[in-house]
Amino acid sequence: MASVQVTSEGIPVGVIGAAIVAGVGLLPGIGAFDDPVEPAELLSLGWPAFGVVAALSLDREPRSRLGWVLVALAMLPAIVAFVAQVAPLDGDFDSRLGAAWDALGIVPLMGSIAVIGWALGLAPDRLSRRRLTWFAIWAGLVVAAVVIAGQLSRPLGSAAATMIGLWALVCALTLLTSARELRPVDEPLVDAAALAGVLAIGAAAGVLMRWVGQRGHIPAPGLTGGFVAAIACAFVAPGSWWARRQYLERRYGTGEISPNDLATITGGLAATDDPIELLSRAATLVVAASGHRAAVITVGDGEPDVPAHWLMLPLAVGHERVGTLALDPLHREGPEPRQRRIVAQLLPTVALVTRAVVLAVEAERARADLARERETERARILGDLHDGVGPALAGLRMRVQARSRTEPSEWLDEVVSDLAAIRDDLRRLVRGLTPAALDDGDLAAALTGLVGSFRDGGADVTLNLRLDTPPRPDASVALYRFVAEGVTNAIRHASASAIAVSVHAGPHTVEAAVVDDGQGGPLTPGTGLASMRKRAADLGGSLSIEPSEPTGTSLRMMIPT
Repeated sequence: MASVQVTSEGIPVGVIGAAIVAGVGLLPGIGAFDDPVEPAELLSLGWPAFGVVAALSLDREPRSRLGWVLVALAMLPAIVAFVAQVAPLDGDFDSRLGAAWDALGIVPLMGSIAVIGWALGLAPDRLSRRRLTWFAIWAGLVVAAVVIAGQLSRPLGSAAATMIGLWALVCALTLLTSARELRPVDEPLVDAAALAGVLAIGAAAGVLMRWVGQRGHIPAPGLTGGFVAAIACAFVAPGSWWARRQYLERRYGTGEISPNDLATITGGLAATDDPIELLSRAATLVVAASGHRAAVITVGDGEPDVPAHWLMLPLAVGHERVGTLALDPLHREGPEPRQRRIVAQLLPTVALVTRAVVLAVEAERARADLARERETERARILGDLHDGVGPALAGLRMRVQARSRTEPSEWLDEVVSDLAAIRDDLRRLVRGLTPAALDDGDLAAALTGLVGSFRDGGADVTLNLRLDTPPRPDASVALYRFVAEGVTNAIRHASASAIAVSVHAGPHTVEAAVVDDGQGGPLTPGTGLASMRKRAADLGGSLSIEPSEPTGTSLRMMIPT
C-alpha cells in the first residue's frame, strides 16, 4: 500500500507522529540530564528511540503492525510514569518511578522483544524469516549483556546497559526493516569464522614469538611478537579469503562465464556441431556460474514447459527478443539476491549466444532449402535432357543415317559422326547430374562398386565405411564425386599404388578422405577438385588438400549432415 505523504509543508505524517511519540516518551527521562542521574531516568531514555523505527514503518505502510507495536513501546516510559504518579507509593516522583521500574525488572525488555518478534514474523516469506532470525540473535546478545551488567554493576550501570541495549535494538530494527534483501544467516558466520581464524593464527604466532623472545632474552619480545603476529595474519589472510570464496562458489556458482567457455560455445557454431545442442551447453554454463539446480534456454517468443516455480527471464538483443532463459532455483521462493545479480550480469552474454545460435540455425535451414531447390532443378534438367533432347538427337541421327544410305555423301557421314559425339556428351552430362549408381539411394553400395572398379586398374584401393547416419541425397552425390575424383587423380597423376578411402557419417557431420602413397608434392587443383570444393562449400562443408606421410597426398572433405 502506498505511504501516506504529507502535510502542507511536505513533512511525512510518519515523521510528525514519531516526533510526538518520542517527545511524550522522553518526558520521564528528562531528569537524566541533571545531577544526580537516577537509574529510572536512564531506563526511561531507552524506549522513546523505538519511535524512530515506528515512523519509518508507518510512513511506508500506515497499517504496519510492527509500526504500531513500536509506537506502544515508545510510549512505555510515559505509561510507567503515569502509573508511578497515581500509585499509592511513598516518596517523591523520582523514587516512585524507580520503584515502578524495579517492580517491572527485565519483563519490559523481554516482553518488547517477544512482541517485536511476533510482528516481524507475521509474513511467511524468506525475507521476514531472516529478519526474525537476525533480530532474535541481536536481542539475545542484548539480553545477555543486560543480565551480566545487572549482576556485575550497580543499579545505575545496569540501567545504562539497558538503555544502550535498547538503542542497539533500535539500530538493528532500523537496518532490518529498511533492508530489501538479507544474506543467509550462516554467511556472516562464515565471514566471522574466516576473520577469527586469521586473528587466532596471528595471535598464536605472536604469543609463541613473545615466549621464545623471553626465553632467549631477545630485546623487546612484546614488540617482536606483535610484529610476527601481523606478518602471520598477512600470510594467512589470502588463504582464509580463498576458503571463503570457495564456500560461496559452491553455493552460488562461479559468478561468471569464462572466455574459454565462450570460445567453446562460439567455436561450436562451426558446421561440426548441432547449433541447437549448443543451447544445452550454454545452459550448463549458466547453472555452473549462478548456482541454480537446472537451466533451459529456448529460442523465439515461446516459453519452455517447466514447473511454475522456475524463474523465466527474456533474452533480448537490442529490442528483439531472441529467446527465454528458464532457471530452477535451489529454493522454491526464488534465487538469492546474490544469484539474481549474477544472472543479471550473465543475461546479455547468454542473449548474444542465443542470437548466434538462431542465426546459425537459420543459415543451416537456408542452406538446406537451397540444396533442395538445386536438387529439384537438377532433376528437372535431367528429365528434360533425357526425355526431350536425347530422343530428338537420336531421331535426327537416324534420319541423317537413312539419307546417307540412299544418297551417300562425305558431309552426311560427318554429320552422323558429330551427332553421335553430341549424344555421348549428353549422356556424360546426364550421368554427371545424378550418378546412376545412386539411383536407389544406397551410398554404401555405390561407393563399394566405385572402389571395386578402380581395383581393375592395378591400384590397391581399400574402403573403410561407417555410415551411422545416412547422408542426405545432395551430400551423397558430393561424396561419390569426391571419391571418384580423388582416386582418379591419385592413379592418373600421382602414380599411386595404394589408396585408402574412408567415409564416416555421424549424427552431425560426414567426413571422407582419400589418402594415397603417390608422388606427392605441390598439387594444383584442376577443374574436378575445384568443382568438389565449391560443392562442399555450397553444402556448408570444406575440402582440404594436405601431404601425407611418408609420401603422397591426403584429400579430406567435411559436410554437415
